[in-house]
Amino acid sequence: MKWDNNHGIEARAIRAASNEINRFKALSLMLDDYGEGLSITENIVSAAAGNTSKEMILIITLLERRVEEISITEKVVRAASNNLESGEGLMTVLLKGA
Repeated sequence: MKWDNNHGIEARAIRAASNEINRFKALSLMLDDYGEGLSITENIVSAAAGNTSKEMILIITLLERRVEEISITEKVVRAASNNLESGEGLMTVLLKGA
């Protein structure tokens, strides 16, 4: 069943991807709970790329689990390049994984 991201699911996924305290746990749980019903949007990927935690686990998790849904857009590249903690590594991971 495809969940309608307009009903707040995408907004929750964006908050989870932006969360620097719980790292990837919240987003990972959402991927588990909603499965293929959670569309991985440009906004979710850019929030994960902009996450300033030193670990790139959010992007790596998205690539491992949903690489076919990830598009490297200008917004994603900007978020990664503006990430002062791990932007260079994120760009490498994104370009290799996508």
